[in-house]
Amino acid sequence: MWTIHGQHAQLQTINFSGTLDLAVPAAGLKDLCFSEQPLPSVQLLGVSLAQQLVDVSQISNHYARDNCLVANYGDVLETDCHAQIQWRCLDPRPELWLGGLELIVSFEAPLLTQLPEWRTTSEIPERLILSPGDGDSLAWNPVSRQGDDHQQDPTLDEDRFRMLLCRFPEQNLSYLEMVHCQASWLQVFLPEPNSATEIVRWGLQMPDDHLEKGVILRRILRGVFLPLEQDEVLAREVYQP
Repeated sequence: MWTIHGQHAQLQTINFSGTLDLAVPAAGLKDLCFSEQPLPSVQLLGVSLAQQLVDVSQISNHYARDNCLVANYGDVLETDCHAQIQWRCLDPRPELWLGGLELIVSFEAPLLTQLPEWRTTSEIPERLILSPGDGDSLAWNPVSRQGDDHQQDPTLDEDRFRMLLCRFPEQNLSYLEMVHCQASWLQVFLPEPNSATEIVRWGLQMPDDHLEKGVILRRILRGVFLPLEQDEVLAREVYQP
């Protein structure tokens, strides 16, 4: 499953592999291969934290346990906040998904504190991204860009998504990312200005907020790989709000 060498972690399962730099959690899982087929320029389930939390973290605070990689950032004495990130590998469930990851982000503080701004990020080379229709509709709708002015709102639109689906036809594969909390949502962000390659990014973005003493704030994301030919049907079966 997971092995750690210094600040780098390696994931290896029967059909899924990738690497993660624990000193740069925002980059997420990269160098991805699925069934020995590379997924170039794809990075999944990164977590951008306040730099002060990353700076005081120690490599000794990161460890692998069974199918889970656990990384601890910050120190309650120095930063008034502690963050723990878990990347948990999901075994294949042939009736639902081919494999995947669950991301669990937790914050706690000894006193009432202003929670540093943070967000998750996944990114892929620009391609079609779909979101489910409202209500009982079975249709999946493209997430379209509303203008190219990078000085405006950094999200593509005002919508908040419970799940997003993107396709890799070269690998006969689809990737579904979804939230598991009614108080959270995914948003799609504009490509970086002057980027040589068009990259689409999305993630779970939380505003600054107060964290009460003794309360642990926890958010969960799940990303799974689906067979391309059944992705829309399976995506709705997989989603569990």
